[in-house]
Amino acid sequence: MWNFGQPYETRGKKQTFHPHLQEGVPDINKINKFLELRTDPDGTSLLSKLDDPVLISDSIVGEHEHWFFEVKAYDESRLPSQSHGPWAWELKDEKPDWMEACHGLKFEGLYSILADFHEPRGGLRGSSNKTGEGHRYNADARGREACGIYFHEWTQKSLAKAYARWCPLCSDGNYVSAYLECKVDRHYRVSYKHATQKIQHPNYHHEEWIGDGVNSWIPIR
Repeated sequence: MWNFGQPYETRGKKQTFHPHLQEGVPDINKINKFLELRTDPDGTSLLSKLDDPVLISDSIVGEHEHWFFEVKAYDESRLPSQSHGPWAWELKDEKPDWMEACHGLKFEGLYSILADFHEPRGGLRGSSNKTGEGHRYNADARGREACGIYFHEWTQKSLAKAYARWCPLCSDGNYVSAYLECKVDRHYRVSYKHATQKIQHPNYHHEEWIGDGVNSWIPIR
């Protein structure tokens, strides 16, 4: 399902992909079950790490539902008060340069991200030059590799959603997608000039790393 066609996706000039099942009633309990059945390396259910999902106000109940899962362990007060990122010299007091960010992903990859996001080398992985393993990244104007984790600012989350592909997860006529709300310190940014995309180093570049800095939004239609 990793590269499954998107519902009503246009292929070529006249071909449009129509799902085999085109009607379904969204059921958040199926997503809860998906998360409950998947565990981290310690055997802890992923669902147990999240608060109860909240239905977002822009949802159309029974047709296009939009749910928000917040990580139980997330605590704003535990975020570092000082930054040791390579760009921290820009500010004399070295306070983190926080940015609310959005990262779109394929739903099938959600498990591998949440299973170890509490570990220094877990969570979102930065892209590298291992194109043979499916890694993707851009290059700057000089052709230098811009490897890392790609984000959009939260105010531009509609752009990040374009990377959150719809998936027929439960084969019940519904498609689901997911994107992450994150808080990143721009002192750990990767130098890259782009109108909207922002690139960050992975967690293990942070000496004062703490986990649980991510929340999940799951639309179902």
